[in-house]
Amino acid sequence: MTPATIDATIPQGKFGKIKTGDDDIGGQLLPILSKGLYTNPLDCIREYVQNGVDAGAQKVTIKITGNSVTIHDNGHGMDEAQLRSSRKFGISAKDLSEQVGFRGIGIYSGYDLANRLIITTKKASSPLQLVMRFDFAAMKKELEKQPPGSVSLSALLYNFTTFKSEEASVANSSFTTVQLEQINEVHLRKIANRNELRKYILQNLPVDFSELFDYRTQIIEKLSTNVPGFKAVVIELQSDEESDEIVSKPPLRGLRTPEFGRIEGEDGKPVAYYWACLNQENKRLGPENLILEKTDSCDPSQYQGFVYKCKGFTIGNRDQLNKVFKAGSGTLYGWYTGEIYVTDQLVIPNTARDDFETNAAKTRLEIAVNKKLETLEDYADKVRQQAQADTKIHDALRDLTALTNEINKNGIASLDDFSKLRDIRAVLKKYKRKASPLEKESADQASKVAERMDKEIRTSVGKSAVNSGGVSRRAKFAPTLPFPTAETPAASTPQTLSMMIDQLDLLDSPNSRRLIESIDSALIAILGTEAVVYKRVVESVESILQGEE
Repeated sequence: MTPATIDATIPQGKFGKIKTGDDDIGGQLLPILSKGLYTNPLDCIREYVQNGVDAGAQKVTIKITGNSVTIHDNGHGMDEAQLRSSRKFGISAKDLSEQVGFRGIGIYSGYDLANRLIITTKKASSPLQLVMRFDFAAMKKELEKQPPGSVSLSALLYNFTTFKSEEASVANSSFTTVQLEQINEVHLRKIANRNELRKYILQNLPVDFSELFDYRTQIIEKLSTNVPGFKAVVIELQSDEESDEIVSKPPLRGLRTPEFGRIEGEDGKPVAYYWACLNQENKRLGPENLILEKTDSCDPSQYQGFVYKCKGFTIGNRDQLNKVFKAGSGTLYGWYTGEIYVTDQLVIPNTARDDFETNAAKTRLEIAVNKKLETLEDYADKVRQQAQADTKIHDALRDLTALTNEINKNGIASLDDFSKLRDIRAVLKKYKRKASPLEKESADQASKVAERMDKEIRTSVGKSAVNSGGVSRRAKFAPTLPFPTAETPAASTPQTLSMMIDQLDLLDSPNSRRLIESIDSALIAILGTEAVVYKRVVESVESILQGEE
């Protein structure tokens, strides 16, 4: 290729402009950027999936056959002008408000992986499909045999890129198919590893939630409404020796209702939108929270805590926000699962997608996110303290019942009984402030009973005997407790939650019945049908349901 003619000389005495020519940008820039920006061969898969998602694809299929990989999407496809424009290096016409890619180099991410790249695309309105082929192997040979800097980038792309059009096999459809052929064996081993590929996709791409996840519809509706350019696509894996697989976010269970909200900067302008779910079991999320499927291979680190998302693509990983949680209570981070979708267009992901480019917008985002995560941590800490208090109060009520039964049966045998009663009262006093409303009410009533027991015992036994360290005689009494003692006979068969629901004839499916029975069994196992807390739950549910009739 003939070098461009320079149409001016360097002006004398003042600065002036001189045009650049095609030969001013060397072809070595292509391998330098390809190897430097895409160090993980799976990053190449990400770039081509990203192009499909930016083109409006709802489904992307990744197929591995022999030493080739095909990425097929059902996006809008490209016409001739768009296909030719996609070959441009470092130039992109994408809309940052709706699309992720903007540097114009992702199409060349496969340069170091494969010998050939073939892109086939079609618009729904066209009877033809267009094909563009890059001969990467020939490019590499040309760069190797020519002196460094002697081959321009323009010449390299012009000489080793070819086009053709052909009749489409399927009419009235749009798509783009990317084929990477003759992939380097080292890179192929990593790409073809199904577990590695699945894990990478889950961590980095805008995959949809599993249909088994209870809050899937709710979260998608919120994100679609509040996050410009939000994407959630179906990604299918295919290969010669393994069955087809749909990759989706881990289907979790045992979570509290999700919390949603905007994250605003100090100026009140939104910078992000988040959703967060806290574990119901008041502990770190673990394998027990995962609804097992045939293809599950997730470890808890893939869903514990929070992760940044930009148009659905992951930036960094879930570990990087762990440090925001206060020292000494970092375990609370793992109680949550959630995502933070960046909505400020001035916050720009770096090329590696492991962080954002350093600028004022990034700082503004991090300050706002830190404040929000601090409030979420405070809430989780409050839940933890409440759970601890409820457990302590529940144990104290059990001990109070046992002590009452023992005294009623055998009388006061020693001052150990007074010591036990004192300890029970201390626990009730210490933990009722942080307990849940039901347990707090039970603690208040139990405290009154315990105080009355103390007075009755002292009166019955004799204050002097108690104070002197001995017991002069045995005493029996039957204080009125806010819950029956073990020896109190049931006046009638206790009403259970399942029985009440049956009486109201509300169950219209086996699944509904199984759900109610499971909840009821869990409550009975923890509280017992005679517990005042259990009875109040049944009465409250019955009152609400009857009020709706």
